[in-house]
Amino acid sequence: MTTKTTTRTTSTDLALGRGAAPGSRAALALAVALAVSAGAWLGLRAAEDAAAAEPSAALAEARGVVRAALARYEAARSYRLDFEQETFWALADSTTVVRGTLVYRRPGSVAVRYEDGSRIVVTGDSMRLYTAQTAQFFVGGIDSSDVALDPPRLLRAYEPDPRFPFAEADRRTDGLRVVNLKPGPLYGEPARVLATIDAGTDALTQLTAVATSGDRTTYRILASRFDVNVSDGDFVLRRPPGATLMKGSPF
Repeated sequence: MTTKTTTRTTSTDLALGRGAAPGSRAALALAVALAVSAGAWLGLRAAEDAAAAEPSAALAEARGVVRAALARYEAARSYRLDFEQETFWALADSTTVVRGTLVYRRPGSVAVRYEDGSRIVVTGDSMRLYTAQTAQFFVGGIDSSDVALDPPRLLRAYEPDPRFPFAEADRRTDGLRVVNLKPGPLYGEPARVLATIDAGTDALTQLTAVATSGDRTTYRILASRFDVNVSDGDFVLRRPPGATLMKGSPF
């Protein structure tokens, strides 16, 4: 008999990517990518099949929805988002929930603060991560070829699926478009990403990442604020007193 549980994600889960999106290293990237996702160019290249050669009306429409969202985020110098992240683990039949805030400032500074005090700060090619529950502090670099913790590159690898550009949950009449995104040839996980975009504001309201294993993570954007005042201090993360400095990557 299967038992279904709902728990709050711990900072350890976050550090190891267990409370983030399904998959491996790309998982935590999506957690960071909540709204930054639309600040990246999805690389809407021609698909490999015949549908790409002569795009259907639905595919052309989906590409237009995504382009409009990208333009909305690319026009902003900064933004702050409050989010709720819910992850379903198929094998354990369990669900974890965590809330946090993401701050982005051009050209590529990202700061994520979780409700338990855990934090992630990315500036340029460096990353600092603190997990509150285990009091561990990680300092490392980001490989330029790695999409993890780099939302622009990660989401450039996705494009509207030519077969089914819009998901069944698409709510056109409500002004919420749910675009069905598939990974490019170099990426496999998450196997599918559903991006919900408000056609009225061109802002992202939800991301759902689906893995081939059946794991599923949904990121609900509770509030979005564009062109906010962001200080340098938002992107400073020093080792807290008593925290253990860890070598290597938490992923």
